[in-house]
Amino acid sequence: MCSYISIMGEKFVRILLSFCIFSCPLLQPNSATKITVNPTSPRVISGTNITMTCNSHQYREGYYFQKNDQRSLGSDNKWVASWSFTADPSKTGSYNCCGTKSHPNSCGNYQLHETCYTFTNKCGHKHHQLTVIPKTPVVYSTHRKPDIGDAITLTCDAETWTAPPAISYTFMRNSAAVHSGTVNTYTFSATERSTGSYSCTVVAGNVASSQSPTVPIDVRLPVTTPTPTTTPAPTRRPITFNCETGPSAVTDYQYRYDPAHYIHCETDGKAYIETCPAGTLWNQAARKCAAPSPSIG
Repeated sequence: MCSYISIMGEKFVRILLSFCIFSCPLLQPNSATKITVNPTSPRVISGTNITMTCNSHQYREGYYFQKNDQRSLGSDNKWVASWSFTADPSKTGSYNCCGTKSHPNSCGNYQLHETCYTFTNKCGHKHHQLTVIPKTPVVYSTHRKPDIGDAITLTCDAETWTAPPAISYTFMRNSAAVHSGTVNTYTFSATERSTGSYSCTVVAGNVASSQSPTVPIDVRLPVTTPTPTTTPAPTRRPITFNCETGPSAVTDYQYRYDPAHYIHCETDGKAYIETCPAGTLWNQAARKCAAPSPSIG
């Protein structure tokens, strides 16, 4: 139709120009262009298989995907309508898809097709925020029942990634942090306060994993041997003896079987064998315990 009208003169060409301008829609970026994700949750555990699909109501010659507005995803910049990958913390970010289209106007090959807008590398405006949570780690201990002073090494066993973001580890005792660092091990000497339940978490980028299951550590305290207590031998013991009575009665007598002892009578008539202080013997003449006289040789 366009070629037939064009040969009828300048007037008709102007009419035709107006017709083409209004009949060839400009292919402006479609705000409805969006990305769909399976699974749909914006927060997924590391290791989850993700499929992203670019959806648009406009025709496209091809698609590609962007993370944080950087065109570095897909199949080496090949045009793909969907992209599948395994999520890890390095995949956390804001995603959108892009499409290309060179659309001829309704005039076919007529030169006035240049008035139609060519949509090329115009990205959609709908972004998908994806947060990848590290897998829950496991904590191991070199000792479960250490002695005081033993070296204990805890290991926070987390997943590994081909392109990991910044990673840090936090070790906890009874849910309270005791050590943090970029190394997944923590070594310390056992003390009385080291007994408790230990766990760890891993932070990849700005996203933290769940707390690991706990591992108990019970520090064995040193065994203290009580000092045996000895009951001293009694210094007196009862004996059958005829004690004197009366105001002038003698109360202490020699014990002929052991000069380190003597017999003592109480006022009630009961008699007891008493022990002289160490280093003394009973002196019958003095009727008391005294230091032995030096022998004359």
